[in-house]
Amino acid sequence: MPNKLVMIVEDDDVIRGIARKIVERQGYNVDDFAHGLAAYRKLVELHTEGKTNHYRMILSDIDMPEMDGIVFARECSNLAEKTPVVLMTGRPRPDLRA
Repeated sequence: MPNKLVMIVEDDDVIRGIARKIVERQGYNVDDFAHGLAAYRKLVELHTEGKTNHYRMILSDIDMPEMDGIVFARECSNLAEKTPVVLMTGRPRPDLRA
């Protein structure tokens, strides 16, 4: 059975809820986290258990407290190296390129 679990990392409760609904409507299950550090801790736990490809995809905000999305995405490459990470933001970021 294909992996149907997506991680969403977003500090804004409303946006996190909307993202969850959109992803669930596509038939996926969702684990959501309010900041990068909480999501990072989950990935460390899964990595320790040998579950490096637990999520089908990770969707993460860029601007968050505790651990921002850029740092979180870098850590994902060590803990879930085959899991695609999509970074999103609602703020203009001319310092970042796609």
